[in-house]
Amino acid sequence: MPSCGLAPPTGNVSFTRVPSGGFWSITLPKKMGLRKRFQLNPRLHRQIGRLIHRVLTRWTAAQIGCHRNRRDQREKARPGIIMAVQSFGAGLKTHVHYHILISDGVWFPDGSYYALGHWDQASLLGQLRHSILKSLVARRCLQPETANLLESWPLERSGFSAFIGDPISQPGDQPRLQRVLNYILRPALPLKHLSYVESTGEVRYSPPRAASKVWEHA
Repeated sequence: MPSCGLAPPTGNVSFTRVPSGGFWSITLPKKMGLRKRFQLNPRLHRQIGRLIHRVLTRWTAAQIGCHRNRRDQREKARPGIIMAVQSFGAGLKTHVHYHILISDGVWFPDGSYYALGHWDQASLLGQLRHSILKSLVARRCLQPETANLLESWPLERSGFSAFIGDPISQPGDQPRLQRVLNYILRPALPLKHLSYVESTGEVRYSPPRAASKVWEHA
């Protein structure tokens, strides 16, 4: 299950791949007040999202095996990516993470497709952690000493994490792909979890995996 505490559609969440596709969820840590910085500066959601997109594009292209005559073209190869930033988790708690649907390979400028096959999760997450911390330092949102400390910790204890869902075959699994897209772009307050008591003016939010919240005199 992704770190946001919300169940993904069956068989997929947080990084996806095409013609075979998969779902990824990249989470930023609470440690050293990292998520708090995103609350104080909402523009970071978009800026770090663009950074993640660039890292993914470079990393996937670098993993592709192709004929030596085409290696100079790999820098122009691009994966297919759909990404949405989520600033909330279960119970509307602050929880910065990114949902990503990504192709299981890249397209070269001439339209040829090269499949990736194996995803080295540790390698990719390590590059993401390094790039995100470096960017936050450059934006003066993080002290260099703090960034160095966060990067010195073992990856599994650093608070940076990635959930990788099962591949989605295309074009044969359209219903599953649609469920994943609905999940990626889900709203913070789904109407099906909201109720209103007209006599008291009470509004109740009842998520499936977290405590309910009640607002009186709406």
